[in-house]
Amino acid sequence: MDTYTIPVPESGNTAFTRKDWEQHGRPPILILEEGWTMIDNAFYGAEDLLMIRIPASVIRIVRDAFALATKLHQVAFVEGSRLRFIQDFAFSGATSLERINIPKNVESIGYSAFSNTTSLREVTFEEGSKLKNIEDAAFIGATSLERINIPKNVEIIGDSAFSNTTSLREVTFEEGSKLQCIGDAAFASATSLKTIRIPANLNKIENGAFSNTPMLTEITFEPNFKFSSIYWDAFRGSGLTTLVMGEPVLARLNATRRASNQPPLSFGKNNFYGKNNVNIVSMAQQIDTMHLIKSQLPRPIDNHVTNKIGEMLTGLTPKRSDLVKGPATKGMGGTRKRGIRRKSNKRKMKTKKGKSKRRMTRK
Repeated sequence: MDTYTIPVPESGNTAFTRKDWEQHGRPPILILEEGWTMIDNAFYGAEDLLMIRIPASVIRIVRDAFALATKLHQVAFVEGSRLRFIQDFAFSGATSLERINIPKNVESIGYSAFSNTTSLREVTFEEGSKLKNIEDAAFIGATSLERINIPKNVEIIGDSAFSNTTSLREVTFEEGSKLQCIGDAAFASATSLKTIRIPANLNKIENGAFSNTPMLTEITFEPNFKFSSIYWDAFRGSGLTTLVMGEPVLARLNATRRASNQPPLSFGKNNFYGKNNVNIVSMAQQIDTMHLIKSQLPRPIDNHVTNKIGEMLTGLTPKRSDLVKGPATKGMGGTRKRGIRRKSNKRKMKTKKGKSKRRMTRK
């Protein structure tokens, strides 16, 4: 099937509209030439659109632009895209769309922008993404989405943003994440989600944010975690059994709980915001556990290797010196640090009495 290119008008409106598409016979495989600055709701309910290439000049994809375009399966953005806004319902119900790479200049993904895109398996973000907001219900019902890496400049994940993403197994946050709020029911009914590591700048987890996530068994809070509140039923119906946090994080969380007359949390079993019997484990305990596992291996790993892994996972250095340096070993001159060896060449020499002795020369 041939592609069809639609040039920008020599003068006048540079917003691509339904009329522009229909005047060219509604081609199913479409290239928009450089110069168009906006895509209006040109393709709402367009059952015959299959593919489109969007030029770098487009700044905005407006409300309903591709909503219910049920056969659209490929959207490509030209390199150097200046797109800044994907507005409300822009791709809602585009049930054949399988993947999309969001250009780096996009600042906001609007309300329900990719809702019910049931074939959407892959959402990626161009390196250097400036995305700040993932609005309410942005990906609700994207039932084929399996993983997503949230760009570091995102500050808000809105209410129900990833609700009912039943195949979502992995949510990660780019290093240096500025995320501040996870909204109401943001990941509710993400029934395949297993673990999540909460970035340090987050200060609010709202009602039911992780409700009805039966596979979610473990959460780790990054060191120096900042927050103002976790709402009382944030983890209702989750499978949460283990929670990893440092002592300072627990202290700050308890200070917030005291202000709202909630009982304090402690290391061990707790009712954790709607989920009973959650075992809160300190990050230092994680490192000690790794050493215990190491000691039971048939070929033990050196202590300093175990500690380095622990530090990478938790951001903490163990307090016990033997866990950092390893035990001292005896050698020439008393004790020496583990892992430092001197090579030597030894040769026998004859004395006047015919006896041999060793002379050591050090390299």
